[in-house]
Amino acid sequence: MKDMTIQEKISLISPNKSVAHNTCDCHTAGVGSKGLGPYMWLDETNTAASSQCLAPGHCVTTFSGPLGIGASFNRTLWRLKGGVIGSEVRALNNIGWNRDAGGTTTEKIGLTGYGPDINNPRDPRNGRFSELPGEDPYMAGEYAAEMLLGMQEEDQHGHPKMIAFVKHFTAYSQESGRDYDTFNISDFDLYDSYLRQYQVALSKGRASGLMCSYNGENGKPSCANGALLNDIVRNKWNMTDTLISTDCGAVANLRHYPASAPDDASAAAWAINNGTDLEMGSSLFLNSLENATLRGLTDEATVTRAVRRALLPLFRAGLYDDLSTNGWAHLNADDIASPEHLRIRDEAAAQSVVLLRNGAKLLPLKKGSHIAVIGPQSTGTGLFSDYFGDDACWSEHPHYQSNTSCATTIAGAISVANVGGGHHKCHRSRYELAECLSNP
Repeated sequence: MKDMTIQEKISLISPNKSVAHNTCDCHTAGVGSKGLGPYMWLDETNTAASSQCLAPGHCVTTFSGPLGIGASFNRTLWRLKGGVIGSEVRALNNIGWNRDAGGTTTEKIGLTGYGPDINNPRDPRNGRFSELPGEDPYMAGEYAAEMLLGMQEEDQHGHPKMIAFVKHFTAYSQESGRDYDTFNISDFDLYDSYLRQYQVALSKGRASGLMCSYNGENGKPSCANGALLNDIVRNKWNMTDTLISTDCGAVANLRHYPASAPDDASAAAWAINNGTDLEMGSSLFLNSLENATLRGLTDEATVTRAVRRALLPLFRAGLYDDLSTNGWAHLNADDIASPEHLRIRDEAAAQSVVLLRNGAKLLPLKKGSHIAVIGPQSTGTGLFSDYFGDDACWSEHPHYQSNTSCATTIAGAISVANVGGGHHKCHRSRYELAECLSNP
């Protein structure tokens, strides 16, 4: 880094739109003269390694929703899930595969993955409940730690399979208005409900980084909240090298309430001064951070420190080394949705089921009974949860996160078991179900 200009350093921690083409610009251009090529940071890894399908019938291993897997209370299972995702991220990187399910080849999968998600869901109307393992911070921390240890398993040389981040740090408990919210949180509630799971993920699970959330805490947006990112994470928890990246567009959001930065240079300076290292989804660092140093709003040493945190995990994972020197070089397309991975997936789904007491002796149901299967997840794909891997099912004409036709719905499975094949006439969408049942 001593031989880099400040703008070259900034190009390693801010998206370049000439490289990025997806909805959340997360490609950094790199510094070609130093052997650092373009890199895509964002691969979602909450329920699967986001990826195009490799071929018909050959897509990544997609787990059922974390809310169900959390209900297994099985640490071994959580670590196995992480191991599957870590192996598939590394395999996708080894074969030079793409994330973008829209059919382009610009979304080259790296070694960094975002997930598990371990926010504390305070209200089921939030809209993101199913992407989280549960509402208890202790359990969420244990779930994250085990999953992270599986994701970042090291080879004999200390190379992790992948680099894993947890999100969204922190107090991300409301979906509507999330870009510009701020919540008044007492110290007790902050430590008891909103920080505990992340501390466990960092200390016990050895998470490589955090994604700061859109919302603010006590008037300060998460991605410019030095009390959280610097004072607590870096100093109190002694996680000096933890890489903190933004959610998509969070630096640009600082131009608005509650931060209301007067210009782009100020917004960029506020973010990096308060502990954010890597910008995603907007390019204020790229376009305005050097100007911020010239104006004295920040300094080059702060930029250099952020670049160091961004490069360290990539070097540690062996991204810039010859593949033959890495203990994970053997992972390839055959390891994507391998029989062993699918066995773990199915076991995880089976253990997520919660059995109810059969006090009224209603079970087993008699075949041929009239059964109403009700709820938004009965005929749709809600059980995939969020971040389910981009291409869950092969399509000749793929569209980003659109094709889930290969999945059996709950209503469909019950219909086949009950009728003995085919679909019951009331196997409809939830909007048509009421009318169908009223006209048997």
